[in-house]
Amino acid sequence: MLPEVPKPGFEQEIKKLLPSDGDVPKNLVVSDVNKDTHRLFWSKYSSKTKLAYLVISLAWAGFFMYLFFTSPALNNPKNDSEQIYIFLALVPAFLVAGLYASFYAKIEKLFMQQFAATHGLTYVGKGSDADFTGGLFAIGHGHIVSHLMTGTFQEHPISLFFYQHTVGSGKSSKTYHTTVLNIAHEHTLPPILLLVDNQYFGGFDPKLSFSQPVKLKPELELDSQFDLYCKEQYEIETLQIFNPDFIGKMMSNWKNFNLDFSGNNLVVFKSGKILNVEELENFFSLAKYMMTGMETVLKNISGSVKALNELNPNNIK
Repeated sequence: MLPEVPKPGFEQEIKKLLPSDGDVPKNLVVSDVNKDTHRLFWSKYSSKTKLAYLVISLAWAGFFMYLFFTSPALNNPKNDSEQIYIFLALVPAFLVAGLYASFYAKIEKLFMQQFAATHGLTYVGKGSDADFTGGLFAIGHGHIVSHLMTGTFQEHPISLFFYQHTVGSGKSSKTYHTTVLNIAHEHTLPPILLLVDNQYFGGFDPKLSFSQPVKLKPELELDSQFDLYCKEQYEIETLQIFNPDFIGKMMSNWKNFNLDFSGNNLVVFKSGKILNVEELENFFSLAKYMMTGMETVLKNISGSVKALNELNPNNIK
């Protein structure tokens, strides 16, 4: 008689359902995280598997909804046990949502790794906001740096990552996601903040970046799309940077991106995660332009910025 083969345990069966690294094709080129996740997730299950799961889920949900409507708890307002039936009825939906979220996270990571490799950057993963300066990192709590990639461009150390912070607490709390690129300079930059006028990130106040902010209205109607601030006494240097040529490029190519000049760092950021190649390339092109097309201007005004900083040593909070 042949020995009895042990049956796989429950945990092993569950693991078979969970997305694994093998579920993501090694040669997959991710151009849009949302589209690629949706396509790959549903294509990994056969039509028979999806139909069987749907039938079982409907039967499962129907059974517990039957218990819900026939439960004596419905006639007893002090008994909250009927909520258990609702939760159990939704278990199949929760399972699919969890599987999809896990698969989505893998595609998102692959997307960022591929972008890093394309641009000669090193994918690090997790990071700390303590390494960066600027008003964005002074808002709220629960700060998280994820999908961090680092490297250099034109001899400037750069860091590209997703950033998360929460404003408020309890039911009134709201979490914000941001795409950030930090550029480090050898010379100090003037305290300037350029904000898209509908991206205030849950309480972004110019005073978070520097004290005594002054709102400027330069040429070419920049004010129709952006709010431009600088610290008092730095107006001339600000307008040298935001000259008609640069303003024209911002209005034409980078209407949805923000700039925060903080100490030796320039922070380029946008509300939300950028999860498609075309927009992330455009985002990166603004950062590259700041290190090429604007570097001469930044160096030319560095002397006056240094002098003003010596007169105002506490200009950056």
